[in-house]
Amino acid sequence: MSEQGADAAGMELYKGFKFFLKTIAIFGGLALLFWQKPDFFEALAEFILALKQ
Repeated sequence: MSEQGADAAGMELYKGFKFFLKTIAIFGGLALLFWQKPDFFEALAEFILALKQ
């Protein structure tokens, strides 16, 4: 494999790994938020439904 091809392949792996880590962080944070604060989201849903009426 040429040096440029190896550099490009390494960059693609890096981008994919970085995307994977960001996705894990976002969904992990959302999971913690929903786990810790279920009553907040229930109140928010009720508030939104009250605004619609």
